[in-house]
Order: sequence, then C-alpha cells, then structure tokens
Amino acid sequence: MGILTSVLLNKFGRRTLFMVSGIGMSIFIFISGYYTKEITQGHMEKSIIPIICIMIYISVGVIGFMSIPWTMTAELFPIEIRGVGQSLAMSYVNLVTFGVLKVYPFMDEMLGGAYVVQWLFSASSLIATVFVFVFLPETRNRTLGEIQDYFENNTIYLLHKPNPTNRTDVMEIGCESFKLREPV
Repeated sequence: MGILTSVLLNKFGRRTLFMVSGIGMSIFIFISGYYTKEITQGHMEKSIIPIICIMIYISVGVIGFMSIPWTMTAELFPIEIRGVGQSLAMSYVNLVTFGVLKVYPFMDEMLGGAYVVQWLFSASSLIATVFVFVFLPETRNRTLGEIQDYFENNTIYLLHKPNPTNRTDVMEIGCESFKLREPV
C-alpha cells in the first residue's frame, strides 16, 4: 500500500487523498458498526462483512490519514524547528495511538458495544476530513518557501486569498523551467 500511496500522492495531491481517505474510513467503519450491531443483537447471522469493512477501512486509511502525515510534517514545519516539530508531532501521534488502544476495551464496555465505538471512529474520521477540507492547503508541487509564505498569511485554507507574488505555476523538466500561465 505504501508504494500505491506514493504513486497516488504524485498524481492527486495530499488534500485529495486525505479527503478520500477520511470519507472512505468513515463509511466503512460505519458499515462495520452497523453489521456488528445487527449480529450482536441477534438480528442477523454471523457475517464476514464487518471484517471486510475493517480491512477496507485500514486500506483506505493507509492511502491518506495513516501515511501522509509522516510526509507532511517535513513540508509544514519551518526549517528552523523542523527536527523538534517532527519529533513532537510523531511522539504525539504514537501516544494517541497507544491511548486509543488502551482505552478501547473501556469504551466498548461504557458505550454499550463495539458497534458504538466503531460509529464514534466513523464520526471522528468525518470530523478529521472536515478539518482537512477547512485548514490544510495542498502542498504538492510547492516549494518549502511557498508553503512557509502561505502559512505566514493564512490559517484557514477556505478563506485564503491567493497572492500572485507567492507562486507562479511552473513545471520543471530536468534543469529547465517552463511557465505554464501568468499568475492571477
């Protein structure tokens, strides 16, 4: 899946993969929760569908939310704090992952079943997708300087105003650059 993610990153960009990943994760863990609920309440015979949905959930997650953050930290942190920033961000991710794994059995018991936890994960995937849609800029084909310039003037992607001096669309082939269009 990692190789597929690399190919897809170059073709579609980070924002698109994040949003497809988040929506896919939300849908498939919700479906898994529905079937888990029906099976545990005796309304349906045991089925392989929840397992297939969880496998698809993980696969869709790998093309976005589970792999791209490791790449984007190098693109989003300013060079002056990149090492420390990446270390703290990745430590936080691992700490949250550990916490979710440890808390899952208690959530299962307190919330009334695995299906409720799956629906909670579905909602959190959807919320994360909305966060990406609102705040995360596309960084594909942008230099580190362009990304830093963007964050100096913007925090909410949906409200950003393009600055024509920040970027001209340039396609690099070898050592030559060809201007594709004039900045707006």
